[in-house]
Amino acid sequence: MNKTIYILLVCIVFCLIYSCKNSNSEKGKENLPTMLIFENAPDQLAVEFGNIKLQTRRAAEIAFIDSNDLIQYFSPNRKRDTLIIFSSTDYIEIFHLYRALEDLYFYVKSGDTVLFTYDENKYPVLKSYTSELLTQQYNFLKNIPNRLSYFGFNPLSLLWESNFWRIYRAKKRNEFVPETLLPLYMPMDTVEQQANTYPQNYASLLGKQYNEKKISSDVYNYYNYLLLVKTINKKRDLLLNNPINLQQRSMAILNQIYDGFFNDEYCRYISYFYNIDGYLLAYKLMGGFPFIVVGSGSYCDYRIMFDSLASRVDIPPKTHAYMLSKTLDNIMRYFSVKDIEHYAEKYVVLTGNSLRTKNRLLELGITETKNDDIQLNDKNGNMIAFETILGQLKGNVIYLNFWASWCVPCRSAMPEAFKLRKEYKDKDVAFVYLAFNDREDTWKKAVNDLRLNDGRAINFFIINSKSSKAIQELKIESVPHYLIYDKAGKIVHHNAPSPNKTEIRKMLDELLK
Repeated sequence: MNKTIYILLVCIVFCLIYSCKNSNSEKGKENLPTMLIFENAPDQLAVEFGNIKLQTRRAAEIAFIDSNDLIQYFSPNRKRDTLIIFSSTDYIEIFHLYRALEDLYFYVKSGDTVLFTYDENKYPVLKSYTSELLTQQYNFLKNIPNRLSYFGFNPLSLLWESNFWRIYRAKKRNEFVPETLLPLYMPMDTVEQQANTYPQNYASLLGKQYNEKKISSDVYNYYNYLLLVKTINKKRDLLLNNPINLQQRSMAILNQIYDGFFNDEYCRYISYFYNIDGYLLAYKLMGGFPFIVVGSGSYCDYRIMFDSLASRVDIPPKTHAYMLSKTLDNIMRYFSVKDIEHYAEKYVVLTGNSLRTKNRLLELGITETKNDDIQLNDKNGNMIAFETILGQLKGNVIYLNFWASWCVPCRSAMPEAFKLRKEYKDKDVAFVYLAFNDREDTWKKAVNDLRLNDGRAINFFIINSKSSKAIQELKIESVPHYLIYDKAGKIVHHNAPSPNKTEIRKMLDELLK
């Protein structure tokens, strides 16, 4: 379809939606619709360095705070897509992921129609259909002098990535670095120098454009706020990763970096919440909290971290509630039903938000009724018991994978899992993937992103991960965890090899005889 015709049709629909929304809205500040059009949007969820692919830590390529103060996520279709946002504020901050590693933020005028296209490096270029002045304001970050460092990234974004620092430290100490990891090497001391000059270039351009009246006062104030966020990010990331700071990092220094920053007025910006996520990571690493070892991995005792955060009186209420909420999510991921119920009750007492807690408990299957079997949902929301699935698959060898969309080792194993499924596509092997301690929305997205929708993977979401007696009996305490069932539906391997191991092929071949 011709681009002009497409935009015209979208605008007509846009006006109809706005008319309906406006006629049904309550009196008060008007909810203005803002339309974002994405054209030829590239995949920004991963970036390759030689043969190494780094995945993003973000939930989607686009995110924003909606009119109900909730974070919403959106991944545009590759050829052409449209997102309509209703907001009662004058501007909306739009998060846009750039090549998996860099967080970009655009301050979009409410009521505008904005076209997102992409340059040869996949960097977004915005065009306002309201005014040329808004177009200039939207593209401010792209025009900062000397903004690019190695591989075309902003130097500030490279400071966060621990893989780069790990390779840099090893090379600096003359340690052996496998050739396969060398594409990740870059001189981080030079990156740090570039990062130190970036704020100066940023502030200089911002002041110049404001004096020339190319940026309004609202946008000027926002970009000053964003510079503060970037400066704090830089100091925190250097504290976490720079080898000079590794022996010196402490909670005192972290709190000094964040002194005076926490402000509930910033809760309308998703950049604020992402910055708080970084603070919580540093808080976990520097707080002296014990780590619990499970198998080959470990995790923080988030119960103690929750209690530590709960005692803080220097953090404003909305920001405090968000920190507790994120920590409670980790308690729900790693700990027992008894611990979850205890800390969920503490969260309600501290924040007054009982609805969120109730919904999360229901997501985990923690209800008045306990189920012995593993209760599953398919992608369409149909419920089925795991025992029923085993019965349906009798006559097949079953390779069962307990995994989660948030689990980095799980995601890293998926390319090999795809190859394994192809190898056995004409044989009586069923590949079953059960999402454990996960969120249903991120699970569905990961199924598509990780090629688990190839017709050979059988996918289900566990709705009672925490309360299923069967899971406790199987001793599923961490993911990924692999099991093998024979053709009669009997477990023959409680801790099977991962898809990249030659042993798994030997086991499957033996059971197929």
